[in-house]
Amino acid sequence: MKIKYYEKALPHTAKEYLSFIYNNIGDSYNERGQYKKAIGLFQRSFQDSDSANLARVITNLATAEFRFNPEYNPAKQYHKALKIRMSLNDQQGLNSSYSALSNYYNEKNKDSALFYARKMLGEAVKIKNPDDQLQALRKIIKIDEDHSCQYTKIFISINDSLNGARFKAKNQFALIKANMAEAEAENAELALKFSENRNQKIYAQFGILILIILLIIGTSYYIRRKKIQQQEKELEVKKTEIKYSKKVHDVVANGIYQIMTKIENHQEISINETLNDLEDVYNISRNISYDSNDDKDDDLFY
Repeated sequence: MKIKYYEKALPHTAKEYLSFIYNNIGDSYNERGQYKKAIGLFQRSFQDSDSANLARVITNLATAEFRFNPEYNPAKQYHKALKIRMSLNDQQGLNSSYSALSNYYNEKNKDSALFYARKMLGEAVKIKNPDDQLQALRKIIKIDEDHSCQYTKIFISINDSLNGARFKAKNQFALIKANMAEAEAENAELALKFSENRNQKIYAQFGILILIILLIIGTSYYIRRKKIQQQEKELEVKKTEIKYSKKVHDVVANGIYQIMTKIENHQEISINETLNDLEDVYNISRNISYDSNDDKDDDLFY
């Protein structure tokens, strides 16, 4: 899987970083036991390496060559890489060289293997790298049987401390993760409440808006209806006035006409009689007017 990703990264990698990619692919093949492929990739990496990466490539290439061909002696290349790392003060890299040299000499020269294992332990203590310390102690315990009990105690102490630190870190991570999950749940709950409150507010505002619209429509309808009713009443009053005006006109005209006819036909009629007739016409017209006013009042107080 790692190889697949590294190979996909190759076309997009700047030239100065190609050495790292080839070296990492070579490491992956080395771990799989495909040493021939690893050698080819380390050689490619060797061509593009700068001084900082060169020692690592030399060490890896020598290891792959030795694993592919047990007759091959990688010591010279290991020492070459060690010298480069010393010149660069590459403390982490020094442990890689010491480890490789100790592994190589383990079957050939126990003293040399123990020497480099102790060098590795010293450097690991110096740079406070507990993983390298444990790796160096494993080598020493296997090689130096006379002092294996002493180094085993040191190994157990460091291992317990490291496991405790990792367990604590794991617990802290779990706690952080739990706190994050709780915070996310709280945020989700708050977001839900906010959404619900916002929706309720929107619904309330919408309801108020509908109520206002209905109130405006109702008020407008009421005012318009009252206006129409008032206009209808005024129209009825006008019709009544016209009706009674016509009636008064007809009564007065008819009364005057009868008086004129009476005068023409009875020349001996007295003035008093004529005045009485006129007064009768007046009273009749006045009564009609009173009736008209009563009807109007009835309409107004309907």
